[in-house]
Amino acid sequence: MFTVRDPGMSGRSAGSTQIARLRYLADCYFHQDWDTYAATPLGVVGVFCETEPQESVDELKSELKVVLAGDPTEQDLGALWSVTCRAVWTPTDSGVSNREWFDAMERAVG
Repeated sequence: MFTVRDPGMSGRSAGSTQIARLRYLADCYFHQDWDTYAATPLGVVGVFCETEPQESVDELKSELKVVLAGDPTEQDLGALWSVTCRAVWTPTDSGVSNREWFDAMERAVG
């Protein structure tokens, strides 16, 4: 399982944060052809929830809760999604803030 320490949280120590499922979602579903899975980014999250084992969905939900509980900045979330998790699609390119995107993902898996 991939572990990242302080995933771009503006220098604040987040301890050891497990983000294996978030990274898997971003890297494997939000590549350059992400729209082959669904017409919308949240639709892609829905495909993840429908096709991955329930354990993986539960882990993603838990990871999102931990990340958001750390009160990350907009920049922190952007770096986590685009740099650490290597997503090609970015919410800001679609006029959505990184915080709105993470909140929407949490609701979608929830």
